[in-house]
Amino acid sequence: MTSRLGRRLRRNIAVTLDLLGKATGRGRRKRRGRAGPAAPLPADPEPGLAGRRVVVTGGNRGIGLAVARGLAAQGCRVAILSRSAAEGEAAASAIGGGAFAVAADLTRADQVGRAFAEVADRLGGIDILINNAGIAEAGHPVLADLPDTEFMAVLDANLGGAFRAAQAALRVMLPQGHGRIINVSTGAVERPQPGHSAYAVSKHGLEGLTMQLAAEAAASGIVVTTLRLGSVHTGMTERTLGTLKASLLPEPDSLLPAFIRVASAPAALVSGRSLSAWRLLADAEAELHTATPIAQVPAFTYPVYVHNGRTVARTDTDFTIYDRAENHYGAAPEVMAALGAATTPRLAAVYPDETHGALRAALAARMRLDSDCFAIGNGSWEILDRLLEMLTRPGDKVVSARPGWFGFNMLVGKRALDATMVPLRRTGAGFEYDLDAVAAAVGPATRLIYLISPSNPEGVVLKKAGFARFLAMVPDSIPILLDEAYAEYVDDPEAVTARDLIDTETRPILGLRTFSKFYALAGARVGYAYGRPEHVEWLKRGERIFSISRLSEVAATAALGATAHQQHIFDTTTAERRRMAGALTGLGLDVVPSQAPFMLVELPDTLTRVVEVFAEEGIYLGEKAFYKQRYFLLPISTPEENSRNLAILARLAGRGPAAAAAGHSVG
Repeated sequence: MTSRLGRRLRRNIAVTLDLLGKATGRGRRKRRGRAGPAAPLPADPEPGLAGRRVVVTGGNRGIGLAVARGLAAQGCRVAILSRSAAEGEAAASAIGGGAFAVAADLTRADQVGRAFAEVADRLGGIDILINNAGIAEAGHPVLADLPDTEFMAVLDANLGGAFRAAQAALRVMLPQGHGRIINVSTGAVERPQPGHSAYAVSKHGLEGLTMQLAAEAAASGIVVTTLRLGSVHTGMTERTLGTLKASLLPEPDSLLPAFIRVASAPAALVSGRSLSAWRLLADAEAELHTATPIAQVPAFTYPVYVHNGRTVARTDTDFTIYDRAENHYGAAPEVMAALGAATTPRLAAVYPDETHGALRAALAARMRLDSDCFAIGNGSWEILDRLLEMLTRPGDKVVSARPGWFGFNMLVGKRALDATMVPLRRTGAGFEYDLDAVAAAVGPATRLIYLISPSNPEGVVLKKAGFARFLAMVPDSIPILLDEAYAEYVDDPEAVTARDLIDTETRPILGLRTFSKFYALAGARVGYAYGRPEHVEWLKRGERIFSISRLSEVAATAALGATAHQQHIFDTTTAERRRMAGALTGLGLDVVPSQAPFMLVELPDTLTRVVEVFAEEGIYLGEKAFYKQRYFLLPISTPEENSRNLAILARLAGRGPAAAAAGHSVG
């Protein structure tokens, strides 16, 4: 059967290429030669779908029936193809509006040819083909256990059948000089799952068929595109998920707006592309115009803080804002002096050093590594995004911890990745990474492990012994990224960093750090990744040239040399962290032990009330609670601010200001 299907597909492809060659005035011999000028795109359809002559394969049930009914309601003249004549006639009757059915088995080329000829005769032509018909393997086994005959049957129905229908439609559309073929695919091409394996493989092939037919038909007036569908409530999903779970899915009618957009969109936006129905429904213009999954991600800005009717700026001296873990000590005097020296008219007119040589040399000296071990970026956010861009594509799997940093979670959504988020494990004293569960979540399709140490929001660090055991459990080919945004605040001697590993580990391990936190340069936007040169080179290849300004590099380089300022911040923060933990415990509030410049503290009242009371004192807290709304994130700031914050919490806890003063602040 395999060889017979192969011969049939090759023969049919040859026929289609000949047809397209005749329509464009180019024979097969000429196409094999040197490429000529790019062919013009087909003319765009007139606005609206009324009067369009539409064929829907598999239009007797499920999605096909819903689309056929919806297009008929748009004023289209609809013909449905169904393997069963009785089911097709019943569906056409239910659709109404002059819809009719033609029986055809798409695995039979003779039946397909006759059916399309009849449809074209009755409609006077074909404007749109919705290539929807398909089957899934009956037993839903994994691919390795699927009988060859069943695999080929699915492939023949879903890919071979779609090709035969497209070929028959092309024979009608080519003389017309226009037409549109919409091949129906599935989200399984982005997120493969065990079961329905042959079905997913056939849809991958279908999308390849779309690209090839679109290229061949570029000058013929024919548009070929693919629409990927998400799960909806159909008979197939009921058989797969069970009746109850399937009933929770959207109904097939919900997909109609996506089909309408693809059927009526300008050719330049859809020709040869695979578009996602769920992203079209979220933001059709973004999905049509962009080549990434960005349609499902809203643009991000922090919420504007309004206090008593007044919009509060982050630089407002009347308020203290704690929602971004900024360093309230400010930048070092050496940084300000270096910036002053660098702000000359000539330096402002000259491009910065694209190699970031001075900064990389300073980092190399600081961390006792070669300068080739560092890649620089516009904040650690940009470097993380660059790494995901290089390592992953939509549907790939990544493993991280929950709840984790919201920035990573946003980037995962932006790139349509499949993230497994492993919760931290509660211990008697606080939390710890469950590295056994992280390792268990790693599979052959995992492209990245991303862990934060100290974690956000818990302030938990990865420990040397546990991480060494973890490395032995995961494949050494999988990149591991340790986000060390707060590493400079750590005083736990057992904490592990990427610096502890890259001298001995040849596997891809990268550390990610920022100048925004410890060095108080959030406004300069400088971050860096470090690791073995052969792995850092990946990031350098994807770098946007001149991604940081000269002033940013000057500031970061000066910050590395301001050792007295660094020591003051480290000593004060670690002492204040201990003082605050003791004082808060004395107030009867649970505190999660932290190695970061913040800590999770038990709410003494509702989150809304705590935020309100702090706001009355001119302080804006992030309006978010964690771990079943029990904890809020309290920053560890300057001693004066910390004492003030403790006094507020003492009032909220009903203990009075004396309790908050139980510890002595350091100056």
